[in-house]
Amino acid sequence: MQIPRRFRTHTSDQGMDILSKFFVPRIHLLMDLEGPLDPDRLFNALRLSLDAEPILGCRFVPRWIRPYWERLEKVDPAHLLKTDQTVEEFLGADFDEKRHPQIQALLTPDNRLALKVNHQAADAGGTKEVGYLVSRIYRKLKDDPAYRPTPNLGSRSLKQVYRRFIPRRFFGLLGRVFRELWGNLRPFTSMPWPSGLLKQGTPVYVFWHIEKKRLDSARSQVAELSPTLNDLMVTAFLRALASHTGWNNNGALRLTGTVDLRRYLPERRGAAICNLSSFFFLNLENDLGARFTDTLARVKKQIDRLKTDFFGLGFIFGGYLNSLPYPFFLSRLVVRKFFSRLQRKGNFPPAMTNMGIIDDRLLDFGSPRVSRAMLTTPVNQPPTMACGLTGFRDSLTMSMGIYESALPRAKIEDLFNLIDNELPS
Repeated sequence: MQIPRRFRTHTSDQGMDILSKFFVPRIHLLMDLEGPLDPDRLFNALRLSLDAEPILGCRFVPRWIRPYWERLEKVDPAHLLKTDQTVEEFLGADFDEKRHPQIQALLTPDNRLALKVNHQAADAGGTKEVGYLVSRIYRKLKDDPAYRPTPNLGSRSLKQVYRRFIPRRFFGLLGRVFRELWGNLRPFTSMPWPSGLLKQGTPVYVFWHIEKKRLDSARSQVAELSPTLNDLMVTAFLRALASHTGWNNNGALRLTGTVDLRRYLPERRGAAICNLSSFFFLNLENDLGARFTDTLARVKKQIDRLKTDFFGLGFIFGGYLNSLPYPFFLSRLVVRKFFSRLQRKGNFPPAMTNMGIIDDRLLDFGSPRVSRAMLTTPVNQPPTMACGLTGFRDSLTMSMGIYESALPRAKIEDLFNLIDNELPS
């Protein structure tokens, strides 16, 4: 099958480029392995993945009117697979998506594998798909070194989600757009996050692991409320933030969360690797509640109500409608100025993104076995912050990328410890 030389950018691709001013648009999939991988076979698997999902083998071409993706004729092997860095160095390093493919990997002597994916090409769900793809090709190459995957030219557009609602439920979606716009802005001051503004040096990542038995015990303590794991973690996060910041009704308790729009697709899978994520907005105003169960009840009530009302569909649809009358450069300018103003006014609430479970049946290299896996959220520009959640087998991992020039690592470790301690036991 012939792979086109160019691909159009979709709303989500362009949106990630616009919002990249406020975060480092890279997502990582980190894996600990029980033994060594064959580096030559891994390199071939990575190289073939660029053809299996053609967007990964493209460079991003920015333009004022219609940016696009262009296939690379040659790929620098030194970009695709690195073996001369530590995981910490790899996480802090970046690459130029305008010159290189949209993925990069690191294999270390102590049997750790890290994948770096450009958020313009894929969200957390798409990054998991990249991991599944590379491991699947790696297995196939063992039995057939001449194996070549068939290119996937499926849709990367959000239309695969929204065509299920338009035109029949267009006005319902439009109403959700305005409700989410109001929810994102009101009230006009959020709980302040104690961060400096200096962005200096390379970002670092902080991790915290919580075992399944700890989470099962926490859920059993509040079983009468029937919370999801996400309900529990959002509640613990908000309570820990209030404690960590010394909150005393000085700004509303608000939180931005993410929604994987694959929830609306058959088998929860997109037609190709892409961005299919959006946001929801939670607001407890000035009432945290005295006990964990008080906060949990309010969090669950808000999230359950949102789930019945085009959950996650309003924000992205509003962005799409807003961009229709304008060329790309003007949308880029307007949106960046809007978000910069929110940031300056203290109306950029903390975020928690639940990136879901990494399926160990699909993240399978044959041999060796993956013993631990987790995703990282993009690093936010100071003073904003985002905490990520990932599940794998019997544990949950919290992660956050920061610039220590603005926020010391110890403060995030204290925050994660508070979140852990907030969970009922």
